Amino acid sequence: MSASDGRTVFVLGAGVTRAFFPSTPLMTDDYEVETLAEKFKGFRHASRILDWERNRELKGYINIERLMTRLDGRMPYDFDQGADEELGMLVTEVKKRFIRRIEGTKK
Repeated sequence: MSASDGRTVFVLGAGVTRAFFPSTPLMTDDYEVETLAEKFKGFRHASRILDWERNRELKGYINIERLMTRLDGRMPYDFDQGADEELGMLVTEVKKRFIRRIEGTKK
């Protein structure tokens, strides 16, 4: 792309990566969210946070950056409510799904 003064401008990011590797995950994507929700439906705190994230996005997708940041950083009341173990399991599962998507891209 050229700027109005004739200099070259490079635009890189997920869109460029996805142009060459169509299965590359995007920041907001599916990440097998239905099976994830099913797996954590019996966990009150984890399922609440996952539902909250799914309701924020079109198609019920999750924003992987926002969700992992929330789960990894925790909130002070998470510890008071006894949610720490549930959220730890959920962030581990979300990370596994993200890694699987990246590994699938390398194939």
